[in-house]
Amino acid sequence: MYLIIQMFMRLFLFFFFKGLLEIFSISFVVAQKHEMGLGIGPTNYKGDLAPSVNWKNTSVAGTFFYRMNISRSISWKSNLSFGNIRAADYFGRAIQKERNFEFSSFFAQVSSQIEYNFFDMRFPKSKYQYSPYLFAGLGMANYVFSSNYSSAVEPSSQVLLPFGVGIKKAFNRDLNIGAEWITFKTFSDNLDGLSNQENSSFPSGYRGFFANADMYYIIKFSISYVIYNIICPHHYKNYMIPPSEILKP
Repeated sequence: MYLIIQMFMRLFLFFFFKGLLEIFSISFVVAQKHEMGLGIGPTNYKGDLAPSVNWKNTSVAGTFFYRMNISRSISWKSNLSFGNIRAADYFGRAIQKERNFEFSSFFAQVSSQIEYNFFDMRFPKSKYQYSPYLFAGLGMANYVFSSNYSSAVEPSSQVLLPFGVGIKKAFNRDLNIGAEWITFKTFSDNLDGLSNQENSSFPSGYRGFFANADMYYIIKFSISYVIYNIICPHHYKNYMIPPSEILKP
């Protein structure tokens, strides 16, 4: 998994710096596009209770987001998300069923990410009306944790590294639809209340199965409203196509 993450980040950085070169080479006559939207989708978790993704541990999350398309390839997006992650030993191996631990964690998180778009779909008459993209960013989350071995509700905070892949499509002139697979890499092995240390709250002193940092995923389906902004230098204004013509279907 570490090698896959490292390979993904190298690939993302390559496309990111390629996109930066495009920002400085674009013409002054350009239509900037902003988007405001929301998304919803299932969450899943990977950690001591689920060494691999187990769809029986699925929960749900929702997101509000703002996206600014900076150039043909580069977009910047900010997200505000709320949701839940959960898992139970009941869905795992026999030794996990003996431990019989389960947890649930409500989260509220903010994040920003840079996206590399493979196709330019900023204009209604663009050649492509869809684009796959890669993204990575940085975030912060607050969690409210509870489990069947403790009646206490425990809040905590965590820095996140969100990254993934997505695809978006122009549904019509004013709306885009999209889907993303987002991985949230944390820096804690205790997101699920388990680590490789002995936990005295368990009847027989069980501990976590491995010391890797926990992570979770969201598959997000989104819809966004498009805001057009036509920018043109003064000496081009006599030749500029009226916005009503540019925005015609």
